Amino acid sequence: RGSAPRDRDTLVLEFLHTPGYWAEDPDNPGEDIWIDDLWKSVWRAQGESLQEFLLKNDNVFFKRVAIKVEDEVYFRNDFQFRFRNYASFPLTKTPDNFAGNISIWNVDYIKLDKNRSVNDIFYYDIAFAAPAQSILKDLQSMPWSHYIANPQVRHRSSFDVAIINLDNFIYNYSYRYFITDENNAVIRNYSGGTWNIAPFFQQGYQSYQPHANPPLVPNPLGTLTPAPSRHFRVYHVIREGNTGDEWTRNDTIVFNQVFDNYFAYDNGTPDNGYGLVGFNAQGAVRYILGRADTLEAVQFYFNPTLHDQNQVLFRVKVWKNLDPEEVLYLSEPVSVEFAPQLNQFVTYNLDVSIPVSDTIFVGWQQMSNAFLNIGFDALSDASQHIFYNSFGQWLPTIYNGALMIRPLFGPQLITGSDDINPKETLTIFPNPVRHNVLNIELSLSDDFEAQVFDITGKQVAFYHRQTRLDVSGLPNGMYF
Repeated sequence: RGSAPRDRDTLVLEFLHTPGYWAEDPDNPGEDIWIDDLWKSVWRAQGESLQEFLLKNDNVFFKRVAIKVEDEVYFRNDFQFRFRNYASFPLTKTPDNFAGNISIWNVDYIKLDKNRSVNDIFYYDIAFAAPAQSILKDLQSMPWSHYIANPQVRHRSSFDVAIINLDNFIYNYSYRYFITDENNAVIRNYSGGTWNIAPFFQQGYQSYQPHANPPLVPNPLGTLTPAPSRHFRVYHVIREGNTGDEWTRNDTIVFNQVFDNYFAYDNGTPDNGYGLVGFNAQGAVRYILGRADTLEAVQFYFNPTLHDQNQVLFRVKVWKNLDPEEVLYLSEPVSVEFAPQLNQFVTYNLDVSIPVSDTIFVGWQQMSNAFLNIGFDALSDASQHIFYNSFGQWLPTIYNGALMIRPLFGPQLITGSDDINPKETLTIFPNPVRHNVLNIELSLSDDFEAQVFDITGKQVAFYHRQTRLDVSGLPNGMYF
């Protein structure tokens, strides 16, 4: 899903011919010097596009290569091998902006064993061939309070599961998935039963609907009580026979379903880089909220590049609408930054908290013609939510994927006064009220009362020690 290696790029397999060792320095008798490892190239492949690769290899995505280890110099207990690739960057009209997610090779099923044969072209392996999915339609993550406001509109109806048989025999196997909560307790379980799967070279991926497209179970996350955050795991499991096949480690895939303080369309892995051409060009990602909230920050993932060529100034921008433009926030110039660890986001805090509701757009405005090289997840398609404006008109993106830009939200706090502990915070949600229930979270007190007043100042309701307020008796309107 990343950038294909070009014809001048190569993938190389090397064997360790001679491990490093100390030897006497010929120029300084009596002193030792370290002789580095000696690696020997034993195989290589030239770069090409995926389309070219498919034409050469009977329209299959992987080509099997068998390499004999027959030189006695490698017959040792500490035998080692390694893969390296030589990459080149394309010549573009934009300024040099060389990121590391180019010249991508995919290597799999590396097996070192005795008594092998070049005819061993099949594997006794029923396996998953794609990652596990979020239970959400197009999001990977969202705040829990936004989710519980109307969970049914957020759910996908079913999962897409890619199951493959890499052998040349038909097998009968079972499939199921289950969901666990923070305590590793199983809260939902689905069984697809058993079914036969033909070899991949004959029929492709499994098409049996209860396995290939299992429905999402009703109310998949159980009781939807308010919480600052939640964390679930969705496990998908296949099993051939009673004990499993030869490669059981790929018989389980897991999706970590996180509900924290941010929205995310992306899966956290940049397959490519995204940028715009033009001074003052703008890009935006649309997010549909579940309730009114306060926007506190925006997170970006920028691809690190050679000599940090994309470390330029830009402005963080937030819109209520794009056409016509209704800007909620425009930052002072900030610099492209890189997180200290792989695949980590950089957080740009807003100068002020921005009250938001319904739909918002978060993104950037360029201050130069530099290619910002924002991380782009090509697996998670949120293209319907990505827009750009390079020449004075907002247009939808033409690329399938998800921009790695995430809005961060904070709790709605009411600070203390003279007669309330100033360290105590109060959160009231959802606002506006949904389903006739208003929730109250108080950080310290358990003895409290809530009074509700209409816009004339008249008290219309009173609650004591209740955290879920039934407001079904109040007509639509604004209350204090």
